[in-house]
Amino acid sequence: MQQRSKVDTPYKTCTWWDGYANTVVFISYSWDDEDHKNWVLNLTKRLFETGVKVILDRYKLKPGNNMLHFMDTAIPKDDKVLITFTPN
Repeated sequence: MQQRSKVDTPYKTCTWWDGYANTVVFISYSWDDEDHKNWVLNLTKRLFETGVKVILDRYKLKPGNNMLHFMDTAIPKDDKVLITFTPN
């Protein structure tokens, strides 16, 4: 049985399987506020520490590039897509 890790969030606790090492995950998130963007950045760091390769616009999208084109080309290449929501 795989061991699970937990991440505490202001919204709820989420869990992912540690067995996703070397998996490429695209994270889609809203830019509602700085707290949420920082939460996503911390989640990205924690996933990276467990061996998950994360595609995140803050790392990969260059200023002036088209965000929709970035998403359209990145998502088909990735193993998983993680979407985060806020109450807004």
